[in-house]
Amino acid sequence: MAGVDAFLKEILEACEKSEIVRGVNVESFDNVILKVRIYLVEDFFIDVFYNDDTKRVAFALIKNEKRIFGADNTGGWHIHPFEDPERHEPCEPMSFEEFLEAVEERLKS
Repeated sequence: MAGVDAFLKEILEACEKSEIVRGVNVESFDNVILKVRIYLVEDFFIDVFYNDDTKRVAFALIKNEKRIFGADNTGGWHIHPFEDPERHEPCEPMSFEEFLEAVEERLKS
């Protein structure tokens, strides 16, 4: 990953292609930390966190103030599945675009 700028660009490009994204708010952006909230259909949103120093990445789909799906690399890449968002299931590293695609599939079904 080539820093905060490149990570934000990846997020924005994925959002532009998505039919479920309604808005993007960059909440924190500097040379180390990036926090973004992506507003979706039906009052869902995705919170994204990236720390360029630690390379920590976290994606969380939120509805009614609760995480209902997520993925992050704290302690190794894992997802928090729709069926049990408190559980950790190991997975391959995930890009934001891949996370958004998983959310789209779920919301469209």
